[in-house]
Amino acid sequence: MGELNILIKPMMSNKNEYSLLKIFFFIIILLGSLLRFWNISEIPFTHDEFSALFRTQFYSFNELIEKGIKPDGHPAGVQVFLYYWVKIFGFSELWVKLPFILMGIGALYVIWKIGCEWFSEQVALLAVSSLAFMQYFIMYSQIARPYISGVFFTLTMLLFWYRLIFNESKTSKQLYKNVAGYILSSALCAYNHYFSLLLVVLISILGLFYVQRKRIKIYIISNILIVILYLPHLKIFIHQLGLQGLAWLGKPDIYFFVNYFKFLTHFNIIVLIFCFALLFGGGLIYFLIIRQTFRKEHLITLYLAITPAIIGYFYSIFIAPVLQISVLIFSTSFLILFVFSFLEKTDKRLVLGLTILWSFLLIYSLVFTRDYYTNFYKSIYKETFLKLKQINNDSTLVLCGFKKEIGDYYINKYEINQTSNIYYPYRFTKKELYKLLNNEKYRYLCMSRVTNDSPYLFALYKEYFPNVISYYYLDQGEIILFSRDSLMFNKCYTFFDFNNFKEKNNWVFDLKKTVDDKSFVKAYCIDSTTEYSVQYEFVNNGEIYSYAQLVDITAWIFIPKQFNGRAYLVASIEKDSILVWQSAIVDSSTIPFEQWVPIATTLFFPDFSHSLDSLKIKVYFWNPEKQIFYIAKTFFGIRNSNFKIYWIYNHYLK
Repeated sequence: MGELNILIKPMMSNKNEYSLLKIFFFIIILLGSLLRFWNISEIPFTHDEFSALFRTQFYSFNELIEKGIKPDGHPAGVQVFLYYWVKIFGFSELWVKLPFILMGIGALYVIWKIGCEWFSEQVALLAVSSLAFMQYFIMYSQIARPYISGVFFTLTMLLFWYRLIFNESKTSKQLYKNVAGYILSSALCAYNHYFSLLLVVLISILGLFYVQRKRIKIYIISNILIVILYLPHLKIFIHQLGLQGLAWLGKPDIYFFVNYFKFLTHFNIIVLIFCFALLFGGGLIYFLIIRQTFRKEHLITLYLAITPAIIGYFYSIFIAPVLQISVLIFSTSFLILFVFSFLEKTDKRLVLGLTILWSFLLIYSLVFTRDYYTNFYKSIYKETFLKLKQINNDSTLVLCGFKKEIGDYYINKYEINQTSNIYYPYRFTKKELYKLLNNEKYRYLCMSRVTNDSPYLFALYKEYFPNVISYYYLDQGEIILFSRDSLMFNKCYTFFDFNNFKEKNNWVFDLKKTVDDKSFVKAYCIDSTTEYSVQYEFVNNGEIYSYAQLVDITAWIFIPKQFNGRAYLVASIEKDSILVWQSAIVDSSTIPFEQWVPIATTLFFPDFSHSLDSLKIKVYFWNPEKQIFYIAKTFFGIRNSNFKIYWIYNHYLK
């Protein structure tokens, strides 16, 4: 009887442990779903989503292909889906995002199945908790673009591929189910995104080295059918290949991957340490101690985890930039499986404890370190029009630095009736902008600016509306309210140097060339005898201490009617060489004749890749065509700006 108890107790214990892992898996699914559905009606559209949605408004499928898909650079799959989806459900955030949220939840189930079939429930549980609670996968589950759909499709493809290659199918029905699943999911990957297509190519090639002799024929036929299913898209692929990557995207440096791992671990040092401790301190050491074999499953997940990143990196360096954090999401799920695969034989109770701690760290850092549900849920577009509902009136000029179509969407959504004072500067000329800013009927100005789009506009606007009433910083944008009524513009600058040309100061100029002027008391004449004039030099001694700061340089310009060329207000950053060179242009095509108007340029440090210590900034007027014009009221100022500007893939700027 005692021997029977000895046999039964381990069996009961294992069963209870397995049941507990199963129960916790369902708890993770529930919590992961909750985090994705949280305030779903309040999740705003991103810029990429608006771009995709506006490209669904075509009258024919052929027009969709020619105008909505070919110029975009993504395969047709998601765009075609959205084209028909919005015809049924409209532009509602809830309905547009719903299929992607569901695919994000579906991916949790599929990675659980892969983890269990390839390794163990322990690996599966840690992997599913990572996908459930990382910002990476939550955020892309809430964005209607081809990223979380690609995660779902690539995981599904791999599940059926593995069963086709390695599992002994008990019946023909089961075999053909695996074949059909592999073919269909591979085709969906191919139509979804070019990096998910890359995974199809990589896994189909790998299969040739593993497939059983008796299945080589059906495997080759399966891959031929995948190619046939992709043939209708081939013309689009060739056209988009000719686009040569993303023109606006810079080449990645090695720090790209450092930031990638920081992003995965929520820019939280404790999460990062715990992750590496699980891999190196726990998984690998335990793997070596019990002398586990490095099996094909380890090799497959490692191969799929790192190969797309390597290909993307070198393609971006030597051919055209394509590598972004977003495109690595498909291979990241395999990286996660690989990292936790070394814990496959770890005690289940220990893994359950580790999973609970890992889940807690991810959720805590998501909510508090990243402040996800504030930062992601408050977009520059949505918040601009929510603010307008509070402040909008005839005396407030509203200038929005984004597409009018986005503005129209929120005007209709929030039923904003006063729209005659809402303008989009990209739609009119600089001269028209000056006229608008000079209109005395507007006592206030609300500026909504996106990311690093025309950072000089703040400096330009404050010349007409000098009092800054409020700042509202958001991920990828800022909303600033100005007033015309006060001359307190200097309060927003931590350092400034102002020149009114009345006496010698830190600005270098010839006092003999100053003239009396009714608008500014004194002005300065730049004539045909001087190519470089009115110079200012600043050496940083701690005044610029953060990459979230900006430097504004402004001057007022008056050009006579005989002015027919170009001159420049130049700002450069130097150390041992010139690191940045930029200018504001003095040109009669943008500046009205015989009227004082401001020009501005802004040095944008969030994109500056060098040390801030001891950098030198030079400001001067360059007159290469020897034109005659007048300047007044030159200004150099350092101000704090939007520390959240690149939050989505980075931490707050320091």
